[in-house]
Amino acid sequence: DQLSAWSKPPWSPAPANAEYGWFDYADSNSLAVIRRHPDFQEGTDWTKMRGPAFEYPDVPDTAYKDGKLADRAIEELGAFAEQGKPFFLAVGFWKPHLPFNAPKKYWDLYDSDQIPMSPNAFVPQNAPEEAIHNFGELRNYALIPSKGPVSRDTARLLTHGYFACISYTDAQIGKVLDALERLNLIDNTVIVLWGDHGYNLEDHTLWCKHANFESSMRAPLIISAPGYAKKQETRALTEFVDVYPTLCDLANLPKPNHLDGQSLLPLLENPDQNFKDAIFSRFQKGESIKTNQFVYTEWINPENGEVISKMLYDHAKDSLENVNVVMDPAYSTIQQTLSAQLLERRQLSEAKTMLN
Repeated sequence: DQLSAWSKPPWSPAPANAEYGWFDYADSNSLAVIRRHPDFQEGTDWTKMRGPAFEYPDVPDTAYKDGKLADRAIEELGAFAEQGKPFFLAVGFWKPHLPFNAPKKYWDLYDSDQIPMSPNAFVPQNAPEEAIHNFGELRNYALIPSKGPVSRDTARLLTHGYFACISYTDAQIGKVLDALERLNLIDNTVIVLWGDHGYNLEDHTLWCKHANFESSMRAPLIISAPGYAKKQETRALTEFVDVYPTLCDLANLPKPNHLDGQSLLPLLENPDQNFKDAIFSRFQKGESIKTNQFVYTEWINPENGEVISKMLYDHAKDSLENVNVVMDPAYSTIQQTLSAQLLERRQLSEAKTMLN
């Protein structure tokens, strides 16, 4: 978002039928749904008018923005290869963001009847009301009820669409990686693949993100770097703030003093070692701390700093977070310890904000 931080202005492909907003509808049936809206008028700015939550027309990859973006990234890589100089390229794919629009061939990869549905489409036992939301992002789309659960058929179609969009984006990433190899850049280029959040597919009755559950907070992070072993996995706790210092180390660049993260180089060298005792995240008033076994969340009143609600999940016994044990006396010491760590982190963050 900081235009001055880039050597070239960021580029974004125009969506299909851009007059209907950024939602990238390529199917005439979806556009017809928008036109049937009672307030529809030709020439109206429809950037806030959303059509269906999914579509699957028989179109090429480049009918949607991500296909166009992959082609542009490949074009930029070709120019870098000719220049023979170090480069940094950020490629941000949209999918699987709503609406779940992808070419039909990616939907056809899955049998709708065989797609696994959420194993816990219910509110966790003892969960505070702050933990559950009305998934307003999804409800903004056409044909989605304004309240209550979506129908079983719609839930299955949404899940199918999410899977299809992941495969669509995987294909675009593959095109970019193939270009790196074809241009002889693959052996001396660091590649980081990451997603900005997880996603609820009816988990805990929720759709979309906007929550402090593991299903919302956990996301992909894959690093490929010259000189390091391939196909390694780690169970160590990591955060996205660790990407910046990692790239500095891999590119042999000095790290700024203001960074909060830690370089992941030790894990690239030995993925089985411990890395961090705890990691942190925040969504609006909810602040979470995760250790190897527990996830603890507090909702904070911003006016007085008091804790409104809290929840604690023991992943050793409850990996799907179905029972909030924060009031269980057996976990009182754990809860107090994690709460103290959250407070310390909060105070540190506030101090840094005042300094800046």
